Amino acid sequence: MTSRERILAAMRLETPDRVPVTPFGMGKLDMEASFTWEFIRRTDPILTTGGGGDAFLGRGAEVASVQDGDVTVTTIHTPKGDLTRKVRRTAITSATVKFPFETLDDVERFLSIPYAPPAADASAFHALKARAGEEALVMVGVADAVCLPASWFSPEGFCLAWADAPDLVVRLTAVAADRANAHVEALCGAGVDAFRVIGGEYASVQLGPKGFDALVTPFDTELVAVMHRHDALAYYHNHGPVTQFLGRFAGLGIDALDPLEAPPWGDCDLAEAKRQIGDRVCLVGNLDDMEVVEKRTTEEVRQMARECLEKAGPGGFLLGGTASGTYTEAGARNFAALVEVAEEYGRKTRVSPPSSPIAEAKLSTPSLPPRVGEGGGYSLASGDGGEWGAVSPPDWACRPFVSDEVWERVTRSMAFEEGDRVPIWDYIDNRGIVGHFAQPGDDYDRSIVRVYHGLGIDLCRGYGRSFGEEDEGETAEGEEADRKVSGLTSWVTRYPIRGLDGLRAYQPTAVDEEWVRTAWVAEIRRRQALFAPHTMYVPGHGCGFHAAYGLMGQTLFSYAIYDARSDVDRIVEALNQNAVCHARAAAQARLCPLFFIGDDIAYKGRLMFSPKFLRETFLPCLKRMMRPLKEAGIRVIYHSDGDLMEILDDLVEAGIDGLNPIEPAAGMDIGQLKRRYGRRLILVGNVDCSQVLPLGSVEDVRRAVRACVRAASPGGGHFIGSSSEVTPSTPVENVLAFYEACREYGRYPIRV
Repeated sequence: MTSRERILAAMRLETPDRVPVTPFGMGKLDMEASFTWEFIRRTDPILTTGGGGDAFLGRGAEVASVQDGDVTVTTIHTPKGDLTRKVRRTAITSATVKFPFETLDDVERFLSIPYAPPAADASAFHALKARAGEEALVMVGVADAVCLPASWFSPEGFCLAWADAPDLVVRLTAVAADRANAHVEALCGAGVDAFRVIGGEYASVQLGPKGFDALVTPFDTELVAVMHRHDALAYYHNHGPVTQFLGRFAGLGIDALDPLEAPPWGDCDLAEAKRQIGDRVCLVGNLDDMEVVEKRTTEEVRQMARECLEKAGPGGFLLGGTASGTYTEAGARNFAALVEVAEEYGRKTRVSPPSSPIAEAKLSTPSLPPRVGEGGGYSLASGDGGEWGAVSPPDWACRPFVSDEVWERVTRSMAFEEGDRVPIWDYIDNRGIVGHFAQPGDDYDRSIVRVYHGLGIDLCRGYGRSFGEEDEGETAEGEEADRKVSGLTSWVTRYPIRGLDGLRAYQPTAVDEEWVRTAWVAEIRRRQALFAPHTMYVPGHGCGFHAAYGLMGQTLFSYAIYDARSDVDRIVEALNQNAVCHARAAAQARLCPLFFIGDDIAYKGRLMFSPKFLRETFLPCLKRMMRPLKEAGIRVIYHSDGDLMEILDDLVEAGIDGLNPIEPAAGMDIGQLKRRYGRRLILVGNVDCSQVLPLGSVEDVRRAVRACVRAASPGGGHFIGSSSEVTPSTPVENVLAFYEACREYGRYPIRV
């Protein structure tokens, strides 16, 4: 095998002829020296180049630099005032001594700069690739989104900004992500097929898991997805302690991770890394090239390399350094000596183990599924979709986080066609099933994802805390409202608005639109990444009507309709404006082809309010919220428990695309709706969660699933699930039987 073939095989998690010996870069070697190219031919190096321009600053900024002794002073002129960076250089290294961001106002100055993307220049990449041939793997180095706030603030300034103004940091990172993604897209278009991504360590080392989840996970998952859409490699670099982040790194979808530093620089044991993520990510490292490879004897280095190979080889591993880029000819000679160690180890492990399904999916084909409309996925523009059929489906943000199988299953059903089986949609609120799937060390998010993946649920519209018997009686007092846990559910015991005088005085708080566009959207993207690849996370928000009566309770709200109607309308309108803001943000960010609007307007036997009042107040709110969603080609799933038949025609005429949960205990007949509305309405539900799931036998559950599938699933347009949620009182055996039956009986063609 050539060096390039050897590295690519390892990154596919295959077992090459021997473990690649992969120094990163050429350290302090002269690239024009014959020794350097002899070293390149002997080993299997990774070489990097730049990609032209500053993706974050772009070409729109006016920048000037002057030299002041050993300090380079760079001034960035902005419409709101200048920013300055000072870098001191020595014979050995350089360091920033003044950072551009010293206050939060400096961030606003940066954001005021007119942005024009830099030209994507791949000439250096192609030149080095041509020169290296098959002797090395050549990559372009790119910075991820968190590099912008982290490298423009000082280290302490970055930490303080995250503590004092996290929304602003998220907003800045989101801006950086859009620019980085566009730059990588352009470089891919220019022929770049491998990237080395840096920056995650700013969050993992300085901010910890919560900072990583907010500033790295959603944005780097998108960045990797851009690379994979073009069949480009995503090689991830992260210094420092990484053990607690290994699962998070793998979740980004990366192909390889370096340098996995051992103590004292890091905390990584290669055997533990191999155990945790070795079936998903190629491991690279972890010989210290500053103190070990550079300074130890050749035999000492050989012995340490043997230990690395035993822990992490033979497949999916590159034996390398810690990517310091500082080694000299002495270090290079030790690196070269490791080839014999790798060959010796290769002779001992000649039989290749079968590759994992994950390995087979990497590199030989795109690691992530193609975007809708590009082949391999199912276009939502097909089928009889009403207005949708005239809209070209956009590049959905959720697409990289959803497997081909789930994407096609869901989108074909949305187009009223039959896929492989009926998609499963649900909301889980059951401590028992969480405990069934959770593993030691899981945080709550991870345990919830295990539930959805373990049960085969294709669509999730949200999740929250589940209560157990030990929580009974727990209270939470707030400035405006109090809550108490009773019967495994949290109930409001004191409302923000108490009495008509309180209603007249109450002023709803307007949502911060910038926060919605950045922080709220980032949280949805984080959740979409969290549930990847087996569950599509569907964003949602109420239209403001339910929130209005939730401020005061239904009794006072009902009186106020007659005694203080103008104040009711005022509050509903204000909360609806907040809801519309969320809808616009979801549409602009193209989060998902589905959106969930949940506003309860009915009891089991009748509507909560008169049809006249709902037509005057609720339906206009719903229409206003749906407008930006529908214009963006997003299908709206409307949720209300209870009996909606008296107003259902109005809801359909208003433009809802789907209805959930179609509660059978309230008299809602899903078969009747299938016959009545046909291809106009996606039906979401409706296995009874109030009687059958919590109180029935396993056979009762299976019987209910068969009846639901028989009535609603033929011809597509049906997401099967509970008639609202899997409640805390549902036995684990019934939960397991429910989803097993959904998968069994929901296979197309339907034969029940």
